[in-house]
Amino acid sequence: MPNSRIYFGTSGTPPVVNDNTVIERRTLTAPEIAAGQLTLSQVPISGAELAGWVDGGNTFLPVTDFTLAGALVDWNGMPYDGLLVAGNIIQFIYKKV
Repeated sequence: MPNSRIYFGTSGTPPVVNDNTVIERRTLTAPEIAAGQLTLSQVPISGAELAGWVDGGNTFLPVTDFTLAGALVDWNGMPYDGLLVAGNIIQFIYKKV
């Protein structure tokens, strides 16, 4: 069975995917909502190498919507603070260290 990849986004060329690319789908938990942060499964190379989408396709981007420190995504005081709820799904694609 061939390997398959899922690309999230709207249009254009899909990202180059290799062994350093992580596609991560997260369902937010109540503790993550209370903390206003979550920890990714891997450490992204940088915020420039990370993009996310909330539920139906709304972008969730570094600097604008969250800060990134190592694998920690923090949206406290950012536009999604108070809008995200437990059960929301965020999909990330990034290059890992």
